[in-house]
Amino acid sequence: MILDDCKNYKAYYMFIPKLEAGLKFIQEIQGLSAGRYDGNGMFAIVEEGITGKFNEKRFEAHKKYIDIQILLKGEEKIAWENIDNLRITTAYNPDKDIAFYTGEGSEINIKENMFYIQFPQDGHKCGGKTTAVGTEYKKIILKLPVESC
Repeated sequence: MILDDCKNYKAYYMFIPKLEAGLKFIQEIQGLSAGRYDGNGMFAIVEEGITGKFNEKRFEAHKKYIDIQILLKGEEKIAWENIDNLRITTAYNPDKDIAFYTGEGSEINIKENMFYIQFPQDGHKCGGKTTAVGTEYKKIILKLPVESC
């Protein structure tokens, strides 16, 4: 997993060749309402909501796409762990590109204008509240095909 401030995107272009094109794509859609938006060999999901109880969130991982999650508004708690150290609870579904896991991971609070990138080995759970009361958030989840990265 990579975690950084949005002002540092360019440092990762050499590691993820489609990242620059993906970021240009999301600049076009960031003002749009929640939903899925298809681009050239990639797609993005604009997500808005209220952060929830972290212990009710599940670890997930993907094989076909890497996730680049960009927090535009609010803050959220996430957790990360290598999937080799988690227990699978729902087998990989290739149509939905997702498997679910349980276990413990390293917890991190993500603030506005931060991003994090998850690769296929990165189990992650997102959307947890950082305070006793959930907060409004808006983020974009950019999905880049693994084979293009």
